Amino acid sequence: MHFLGGFFAAGVASWFFFNKFQNRREIFLATFFGALIIAAIWELFEYFTGLTFVAYGSYVFDTVKDYAMDALGALLAYLITYPPRHS
Repeated sequence: MHFLGGFFAAGVASWFFFNKFQNRREIFLATFFGALIIAAIWELFEYFTGLTFVAYGSYVFDTVKDYAMDALGALLAYLITYPPRHS
């Protein structure tokens, strides 16, 4: 679910910043970190509302795994939206 959440959050961030940045590096950073900021807000929401359910391992491991999946989803969304250029 976090992979899809990162994908969706990156899509929202990409849409929001569509006309604000011109070069690909700035677009990538805005899209990627926009998704991670949304992921951090979600993790805080989970923590403060008591929605943290860890089947195995620790809460820290689960949070790091969630961020990694959010980051991979965001990366895929960026690559689909702005495919690499070949010379």
